[in-house]
Amino acid sequence: MTVLGSLMLLSANVAVAQVPPYTPVAPLKKVHSLYNATETDQFFTLDGNLAQYYLGSGGWSSTGEVLYLETRPQATTVALYQLYKGAPQREHFYTTNSADVATLVASYGYVSSGILGYIYNEQVPGTVPLHRLTRFDGVTGDLVHRYTVSSSLVTTLTSQGYVNEGITGYVYQGPTPTVAGGHVFGVRCGPTGCGPGSGASYRNYAFGSYRSVSSIGAKPAGARFQVMRFKLWTPDMFANTGSPSSTSGDHLVFVPRGTLQVNYSNLLTSSIHGIGLIVTAGDYGCPLYDGAFIEEFWPAPAPPHLPSWGGYNFTALATPNTCGAGRLYNRNWYDVYVSVSDTGLAMYSIRLNGTVVATNSVTYGTATLKDTNGDGILDDPDAAGWFDAAASGWFMTNAQGAGRDYTAYVTDLTVVWQ
Repeated sequence: MTVLGSLMLLSANVAVAQVPPYTPVAPLKKVHSLYNATETDQFFTLDGNLAQYYLGSGGWSSTGEVLYLETRPQATTVALYQLYKGAPQREHFYTTNSADVATLVASYGYVSSGILGYIYNEQVPGTVPLHRLTRFDGVTGDLVHRYTVSSSLVTTLTSQGYVNEGITGYVYQGPTPTVAGGHVFGVRCGPTGCGPGSGASYRNYAFGSYRSVSSIGAKPAGARFQVMRFKLWTPDMFANTGSPSSTSGDHLVFVPRGTLQVNYSNLLTSSIHGIGLIVTAGDYGCPLYDGAFIEEFWPAPAPPHLPSWGGYNFTALATPNTCGAGRLYNRNWYDVYVSVSDTGLAMYSIRLNGTVVATNSVTYGTATLKDTNGDGILDDPDAAGWFDAAASGWFMTNAQGAGRDYTAYVTDLTVVWQ
């Protein structure tokens, strides 16, 4: 049995009473897209000041394209290279193919401008395709490339003689990854690291943050369970091989029956309580494995005998296909079911292609648990007084442990009474 401290976006090493305010920093960078009709040239830049300079220099206007790039390489991204060819055939060119870069520089008079940013090479949830089209003018020898996220513009340009060269990659259309009917969790570290002392706390780069609903509405007559369902996919949170994961400590929290009031000016004064599911990477409740387990998250401030932040890991009461035997892997779409009853009966199941790969159920309040390791912390707090049967809200969040970038996508999210 393990008592887990440091929940969600709080560092396990924070020993002070006051935590720096949560000041999120958008993980994606806006691409300014400009076009010069005289030079038939489209230009991308992440530098807003440079974009304004071009717009004020004559001949350039904004294309209105809305797209954002990663500034750090991720498991689902590739570098987007930028090249330029000078007069008389002025041409900016963008590609993810490093072989193209070498050929264009060696044989066609282009100069490499390095990497613009990182573009998704597969359509992760919430992204749209960036199309590339080209048209060659045989009279002037001018090669024109156009880039757009608009399918209607693709149709228009094709009717004007452009050739559709396909999809360069996939992009989000906002500074923070989002997905309809779900949520995107993840971390993008700072310029010099992820933790305190690296120039900014990693909380400022955790774009999952808290997501919560105070109530899903009145409970229908006869209903006993609040049920959360969703699909989960990650390219890089879990181990990429069959060997046990490193002790990363990164985890996701899904609580279908709880209460949460977040004080972003001082996270330690926030109030949290509920019973739900931990999906974990590495040695965080599932030693050396990537898996899941049920946990109760207790209020803050907690009674003196309990950590200020944390929860009780019910892994010791688990069925055989929890944690190691129910290990989770990257690049699988999992169907997740979590429910909590009026009496604190917590259940979950995780399916892959219709087959249950991890499951467990625990009735909170019936477990005869004590201070088994002698640390003065009760493994089973006052059950009768701690579970709030009237709670009708839910919350979920991510927590970083290893100081690394990762992303997890939750789609098709529903929370209902049954």
